[in-house]
Amino acid sequence: MNPKAMPKCWLLLGCMTLFLMALDGLILVPFGAAIATQAGVGAGSAGYLTGAYALAAALSSLLLARFRVWGGNNQALVLASLLGLGVSTLLFTAVQAFPALLALRALAGFSAGVLAVANLRYQLLVGQGAEIKQRSAKLLSMYPLALTLGVPGLLWLSGTQNWRLGLQLLGGLCLVLCLAWAWAPRQQGTQPGQAGAPALDSRGRRRLAVAALLVFVTVLATFVMSTQLPVMLVQRLHSSDSLLQLSYLAGGAGTVLLMQAYGRYAQRLAFLPLMLALSLLMVASSALALFSLSSALAAAMFVLFMMASATRTLVVVSEVLAGADGAERPRLVALQNALQHGAVGVGGSLGSLALNHGLPGQLAYHQLLALGAVLTLLGPVCVWLWHRARGALATVAGPA
Repeated sequence: MNPKAMPKCWLLLGCMTLFLMALDGLILVPFGAAIATQAGVGAGSAGYLTGAYALAAALSSLLLARFRVWGGNNQALVLASLLGLGVSTLLFTAVQAFPALLALRALAGFSAGVLAVANLRYQLLVGQGAEIKQRSAKLLSMYPLALTLGVPGLLWLSGTQNWRLGLQLLGGLCLVLCLAWAWAPRQQGTQPGQAGAPALDSRGRRRLAVAALLVFVTVLATFVMSTQLPVMLVQRLHSSDSLLQLSYLAGGAGTVLLMQAYGRYAQRLAFLPLMLALSLLMVASSALALFSLSSALAAAMFVLFMMASATRTLVVVSEVLAGADGAERPRLVALQNALQHGAVGVGGSLGSLALNHGLPGQLAYHQLLALGAVLTLLGPVCVWLWHRARGALATVAGPA
């Protein structure tokens, strides 16, 4: 199949699907406290809802990493998992007991994990290099777009206390999108459907392991810092809610623009120098944010950190997917999705541990910065290892 002949509706449906899926995961952060309180367990239990979602999404992604599904089978998986996400989100609004809420969030997370993997496989089944990078940039930019437009829009429509209305709208949109997927032309894969993925040789397994390490380290470094910078803005500098909201809005909008720019100019950019530049920018912006005495400057550096870190993640995912061969790519799509969910949880925990492991009553920002800087600068090292595993050291300075 010629990727240029692919119907435009496939990419449009893929982007809309990822937007709704990302919004379903993100909206529980502002809704969580009200949901837990109304369930009678206290606002502090809201994190269990997010944790159940993330763990289930990681589990389903790992299960799909063992299978290679082609063409229309991926379309059927997208339709089934989107239906599961919509139904579980709607049912979530109809129950009161917290154990039932946890179970439904786990079901939503499991559906979301399958949906993310099947949708990316469906979109990236064919094509090479530049086409995959451009499509990846458009698809993955839906995550910051959901944060920038989707979350504020849904909050404006429903508010945090009337969270059931917001989730009912979201679940309904998922079911409407199911109808669009059902009417979309079926994709014919380049190979017949098969239950198991072909075996990789030792070199292929090494490339897959290094690519997985690169993705994990990249996301881990991001969430060690990104989960703690907003806390610093509020606790140390007493920044207003409006300034924090503006920071998220600016960071999300800037990230979308940077991702689209990367998709357009990816072939002119060398992977390792770009990774190194973004990593240094992350370290510099986080240092200035953590130790600035100005709320405005710290917020501006937080925005810069969000833009650099999210773009760095996109670059890594796009490059490793574009650099994978036909046997590796289906596994890598699933594996990177699972690793990203796992790295989010581990990164947040490590950031909290570093921040709280100081003098009594004081937050150890210097320890947080040291940990974040080391993990961030491991990213370019992993890129070098990835190039070496691919036997591409001779072209490490050129476009991948």
